[in-house]
Amino acid sequence: MKYFIIIIYVLIISIEGNSQVLLNIKQVTVSNIKPPFSDKTIRSGTEDGPFLLFICELINKSDTKITIEPSKASYRISFKCHDENFFQDIFPLSFMRINKLSLEPNEKKEFVVDSHIFLGTNIYSPQKNDYSKDLIQSLPTVRIIYTEKEPNIKIISNQIVRVEINE
Repeated sequence: MKYFIIIIYVLIISIEGNSQVLLNIKQVTVSNIKPPFSDKTIRSGTEDGPFLLFICELINKSDTKITIEPSKASYRISFKCHDENFFQDIFPLSFMRINKLSLEPNEKKEFVVDSHIFLGTNIYSPQKNDYSKDLIQSLPTVRIIYTEKEPNIKIISNQIVRVEINE
């Protein structure tokens, strides 16, 4: 019983500690779903499967200024497809150049990151021409994860506001 109470206490502290800053995915633009590609397609490695461009937003929901260090953080995408969990390191280069970022109460800061989401997984195949079903299954589960080891900050996106398809 003692261990159960300690575990509950630790969970409450971690939920409370991370609820001050939200991470939303404002928009996901999806390209390279299946050939032939249109003029609107983002032509970054069309042979590498679906390409996702994320516009993310960090929001300070507290009533005090919060400082984070994007240059020291790690960034990942997580998603689920065919009952398997996948993780992929991502690199929002322009955001990672910021050493310290102070967010005033209710202030928002955007950053952009992209990914060939299935490249490097067993979902991707050079012979595959249509990733529609895989994306329909994966997109609702996509999360962006921002992590700083010191002082132990982990922020996980909680929603995708808008999805745009560029066939």
